[in-house]
Amino acid sequence: MVVVNDIIEYNINLKPDTTWKEAVTTTITDTLSQGLEYVEDKTNEHQPKKVTKNNDGTTTLTWQIGLSKETNIKYKVKVVNGYENNKVSNNAVAKIGSKTYQLGKLENPLPSKAYASDTPNGKDGAKVKKGDVIKYSITYKNTSGNKEKVKITDT
Repeated sequence: MVVVNDIIEYNINLKPDTTWKEAVTTTITDTLSQGLEYVEDKTNEHQPKKVTKNNDGTTTLTWQIGLSKETNIKYKVKVVNGYENNKVSNNAVAKIGSKTYQLGKLENPLPSKAYASDTPNGKDGAKVKKGDVIKYSITYKNTSGNKEKVKITDT
């Protein structure tokens, strides 16, 4: 689960076909859902060639590379305010030569404002007082379908 102002890092790993004799023009297009904002990183080796803010509130990132060796494209996005109770997603597609490959759609749910905020009231609406025992839990649901490395910190 991600929350507003979280930074999410995505990685797209591309490997050329071993039978290729030369680099193949490859276009990667990733459409970020509403609620995600691309974070520019000038130190990144593979900057998007084009960043387009679409009329529907999504953002499309486009890279164009000559694929001749294994290439890892890393980029970051930020979850923006106003998207509580929604899912944020990205949907990447690679066109390698004349073939198009769906690279996978990733979705991350966002908690509701009530879940994400601190409240002085207990579950039954009563005020929490000094000395009260408070029971809480942290849950994580993997929505990517892939094995993920997760770190949960409570401070």
